[in-house]
Amino acid sequence: TARVAVAPGGVLATGKMQEPIFFAERPELLISLLVSERLGANEALLMGGARQFGASIGVGLDVRAVKGGASKVQREVAESQDVMQVDAIDFRKPEAPPQWSRQAIDRELLKLYAGHSAAMMREPAECRKAVDATGNWCCDAFGGDKQLKA
Repeated sequence: TARVAVAPGGVLATGKMQEPIFFAERPELLISLLVSERLGANEALLMGGARQFGASIGVGLDVRAVKGGASKVQREVAESQDVMQVDAIDFRKPEAPPQWSRQAIDRELLKLYAGHSAAMMREPAECRKAVDATGNWCCDAFGGDKQLKA
């Protein structure tokens, strides 16, 4: 079982990066865009039980749907996953703090702490999931540093 950290920024915009692809393959996650308010600096959203219908290969302009959609194994894995939704700082914007600054690092760590804490404090205890995969959290879309975000 795993938790996958995603930020839904741009999910409905370009559709070609990691997060939009993830949400397109698991359309039940799109509900979070309707029911979740803008997250505060110390907030994360944890979702579970989203089924995977589609599958793809590649990213960006090279993304392609896999014929037949998600395999049985992919569907089973997706059902066992929680999705931790956290938003990252868009470092392309001039008002963003420098990403190696204490302010930016503390803010990003607080977001991850909020999400991980929610997952690890779930009740009953057997619902807790400790594995995490972040990819390069908003590095492509928001200009994040891959070394810092890995």
